[in-house]
Amino acid sequence: MAVSIEASIPVYPSRMAKVILWLLIAVGCLGTATFAQEEEEAVVSLLRPDGACAVANMFPYTIGHGRWPPTAFQQLSFSWAASAQMAMDHFNARDTSVIPELQTLAPSNGECSVYFSPPTVLDSAQEGPTAVKALWTATTSTIQQQQQPQQHTSNDTLASSYCAVLGPMDPRATEEVAAITTALGLPHLFYYTESNRFWNTGLDGNTVGMPLSPHSRAHIMLQWLTEHQREYLAVLHYPKDGSSDLAEELFSVANNPDEYYHKEIIVQNFLRVLGPGQVPILLNQVQESAITTILLNFDNPRAILSLANGLADAGMLTDKYLYIMSPDAIPTDQRLQDVYGHDNYPAGSNVDRLLSYSIVFDVIDPFRVDDQDNFLQAWNELDSDMVHRINAQNPLSPTSPSYFEAPTDYFQTQTPNHHSSYIYDAVMMLGIAACQLQMQNATLDLQTMIPHIHNMSSFQSASGRISPFPYDTAYRNPNTDFEVGLYNILPATTALGNRTYTASLVSIWSDGAWNDVPNVSLLYRDGTTTPPPSLSYMDNNYLSTSVRAIGFSVMALTWFIVIGAMVAIVSLRFTNTIQRAQPFFLLLLCMGSLLTSFAIFTLSWDENTGATQAQLDLACGTTPWAFFLGQIITFMALFSALWRLDRVLQFRRRNKVSVRQVLGPLLVLLGMTLILLTLWTVLDPWTWQREWIRRVPAETYGACTCDNVWAFFGPLMALIVVSEALAAFFAWRTSDVPEDFSDSRTVVLAICFHVQSWLIGVPILGVLQDSSANATYLARVLVIWIFAISSVLVVVGPRIYRAQFVEGREGVVGRSRIRSSMSASANDRNSARVHISGINVPSGPLGVRREEDSSTMSPPLPTVPRGARRDPTSSICSTNPDPSANAFEPIAEEEEDEPVSKALTKETVDASELMQTECGKEEGDDRDEFACE
Repeated sequence: MAVSIEASIPVYPSRMAKVILWLLIAVGCLGTATFAQEEEEAVVSLLRPDGACAVANMFPYTIGHGRWPPTAFQQLSFSWAASAQMAMDHFNARDTSVIPELQTLAPSNGECSVYFSPPTVLDSAQEGPTAVKALWTATTSTIQQQQQPQQHTSNDTLASSYCAVLGPMDPRATEEVAAITTALGLPHLFYYTESNRFWNTGLDGNTVGMPLSPHSRAHIMLQWLTEHQREYLAVLHYPKDGSSDLAEELFSVANNPDEYYHKEIIVQNFLRVLGPGQVPILLNQVQESAITTILLNFDNPRAILSLANGLADAGMLTDKYLYIMSPDAIPTDQRLQDVYGHDNYPAGSNVDRLLSYSIVFDVIDPFRVDDQDNFLQAWNELDSDMVHRINAQNPLSPTSPSYFEAPTDYFQTQTPNHHSSYIYDAVMMLGIAACQLQMQNATLDLQTMIPHIHNMSSFQSASGRISPFPYDTAYRNPNTDFEVGLYNILPATTALGNRTYTASLVSIWSDGAWNDVPNVSLLYRDGTTTPPPSLSYMDNNYLSTSVRAIGFSVMALTWFIVIGAMVAIVSLRFTNTIQRAQPFFLLLLCMGSLLTSFAIFTLSWDENTGATQAQLDLACGTTPWAFFLGQIITFMALFSALWRLDRVLQFRRRNKVSVRQVLGPLLVLLGMTLILLTLWTVLDPWTWQREWIRRVPAETYGACTCDNVWAFFGPLMALIVVSEALAAFFAWRTSDVPEDFSDSRTVVLAICFHVQSWLIGVPILGVLQDSSANATYLARVLVIWIFAISSVLVVVGPRIYRAQFVEGREGVVGRSRIRSSMSASANDRNSARVHISGINVPSGPLGVRREEDSSTMSPPLPTVPRGARRDPTSSICSTNPDPSANAFEPIAEEEEDEPVSKALTKETVDASELMQTECGKEEGDDRDEFACE
C-alpha cells in the first residue's frame, strides 16, 4: 500500500470552559472547607425529595445568525422542545404508544415515584459562551429562588437544581457545557453533536451520546465507499469545529490495521481556514492529489457558498467529481428547501451546480421512512394545548428575528424535525434509569446513573433499538441502534426558473450492512448511474510509445547485424579466414547474441499495450531464459573455439580434434543453466506486479518481480562469470598463436566490454529503480544491447571484413599465404618463414623459395616456443643456433610420433593444408565443409 498525509488537528477545551471549570472546582473546595465541621455530609440525590426530575433543555433558538436564513431553524427548536415535552408526558403517564415496554421498564406500582417536572428551556445558540452563560444563569437563578437569604451555595446545592442537562447542539458548546456538568456531577445527555472532545479533555465520565459517534460514522461512510470502489477520499474541513473530529476518525479508521475492511481506502485531510485567499490554496492541493471523491465537511451555507465559487473558478464543478456534503450544511429534511431552494440560489448558480447530484450520509429518524411509525402517530395526535405549552417555553422575546410561534394545527401539518426521535429517547432513558435505580434502593447520583444508562436492557424506542452501549463508550451501538441513509440531492426547476431540491433516499445502513432502496438509483453529476473514476489521473509510469519504439529499433538493429553476420559466415565459410576461426562456433556465438537481445522484446510490455496479466507474466518469465541462456552460449562458444585450438597445438599427428570433442564444457554449463532456470520458473516464477510508489498523488510502478531473486540470480551470474573466465584463460593460453587462427585479442576485448557494462549498468539501474519507467527501460535496453552486439562486432566482424575485403587481394582463396603470420626481413632475401606459436615455418615447401617473395624473405631467426609444445631435445630450441644451418633439418629426422607443431615444419605451408593438419585431417579424408572450423 502507498503513503498519505494527515493534517494534525490538536483539540483543546476553550479558554472559557477552562476558566469556568477551575472556578467551579474552587467553589467546591471552598464549600467543603466551610462545612468541614459537619461529621458526615449526605450524598445529594439527583431527584428532589418528591421524586421530581428537572431537566435543563438546551436548544438553538438563535442558531446561525448571519450564516443561515432566519426561517431555516425557526421550527427546529420548537420541534425538539415538543419532542422532549412529549417524552416527559409519556413517562409520567406511562404511555406505551411509542415504547410498548415502558410499563415493564418503569412500572407505576408505587415503587417508583420518579416524574419529570416542567423543564427549563434555554437558548444555547451556536456559540459555546452563550450556552454556558445560559446554563449558569438559569442554575444560579433557580438556587436563589429556593434558598433563604445569606444561605451558602455549595456544589451540592448547584447540582440539586437539575437532574440532568440535555444538549446543546454545537460540538464546542457541548464541550463547554460538559465542563460545568462534570464539576456539578450532573448527567449530560447530548442528542446531536458528534465530537471526540470529551475523550481528549477527560469530560466523558458523565455523558450519554444519543447520535452516532464520529468513529461509527466514519466506519459506515468508508464501508459504502469501499463497496462502490471509491478508493480515495479527500476531506475538506475547518480546524476548529466538530468537522475535525470526523476528519480525524476517517483517517484513523482507514489506517487502522484492525479495520481490515477499509484497508484499500486512502483518506487525505485538507485543513484550511476559509479566509480571504485561502480557498484557492485549499482547492489547488485537492487538484494535485487527483482525488475525485470529496467530502465538504462544513456546517453552514456561508462556507458552501465560498467553496462553490472557488470550485467553479478551479474548474472542479464537472462530471468527474463526486461531492459528499455534511448533513450539518445540507439538511436532508424540509430545511433543505428552506435554505437552498426557491430563489436563494437560482438554477445554474455555483451553489446549485455543487449541490446537484451530491450525496449526504445522514442518520435516519424512523418516522421519515415509515408513515406508520409510533412516534409519528403520537406526534400527529398532539393538540393545540401542546402547541401553547411549547410556545410558552420559548426563551426568546417575541421581537427577536428568530422568534417562532407555531400555529395551533402545527402537529397535524408539520412533521418532526431531524433528530426529534433522539431527543425523545434521551429523556425516556433518563426517566427509566432513575426509576429502576429507585426500585433497587440505589442512590441516584452521577456514579450510579450513567453506568445504568449505558448498560440498560434492550428495548424498542422512537429512534430505533436501544441496547447496552458497547465497549464502555458514551455512544450507542452503531450496528444495532441506528439506521443511516445515503441521500442523493436531486434538482428540479420550477416554472419561474427557481430551483427546488429533493433528498432521495438511495441506500440504508441497517444491522451492520448497506442495502439499496428498491427501484431507486444513485445519479451522478452527469445524470447517469455511471460513477466517475476515483482519480482524475494516475501516474502509472507506463512506457511511452517513443521509448518503446527505441527499444524495438535497437533490437531490430541487433538482429539485422547478427543475422547478416550469420549469412556472411555461411557464404564465406570456404575462405581461409573463416575456416581458421571455426565457423560452427562463430554461428553459435551469433545465436547466443540473438537470444540475449530477445530479452529487450520481453521487457517492452506493460498494461498500456493491452497485454493481459497472463501475457505479462509470460513475458516476465521469458526474460531470464533469454538473457542467461544467450550469455552462456556466447561465452562458451568463444571458450570452445579457443580450447579446440589449444588442443590442436598440443596433440600428436594423426590425432583429430573435432567439434564434438570440445562441446563437453559448453553442454555442462548449458545444462546447469537450464536446471537453474527451470527451478526458478517452477519454485519462484517471475510475475508482473504493479506496486504503489505513493498513494497521494497516486503513482504506481509495474515491474517483473519474484520473492527470492538472489537465490537464483546469484548462481546464474556465477555461471556467466565461469564462462567468461574460461574464455579469458584460453585467450591467454593462445595469445602467441597468430591472429589468423586465434581470436584471443578480440575475445579479451569482448569480455572487457561486458565487464564494463556490468560495472556501469548495475549502479545506474540501482539508482533509477522505480523513479522512471522510461529511464530504467532505456538503461536495461542499453546494457542488453552491449551484451548482445559487442561479441559479434568485436569477434565476428573483423573476420568477415578480412575474408571479404583483405584475403582476396592476397592470393587465390584457399591457397594464399598466411600473411598475418609472416615475418619478413630485408636483410636476407634468400629465406622467408612464417612464425606460428614459436615455430618457424618456411613460406613455401621445405627448401623451395618462392621467387615472387624473394624481396620479402628474411634469414631464419628461430624463436623460443613454449616448452609444452616443443620437444626440448630439438635443435630448434637451441640457445645458440647456427644461422647458416637449416633450422628444420632436425625435425625432418623425427619419427612418425613427432609433435604436430614439428610436423607442420615438414609440410607445405599452403593455408588449406595447414588448416587441414591442425584439424587433424590428412589428405584423402572425407572432408566436411564445417569439419575444420
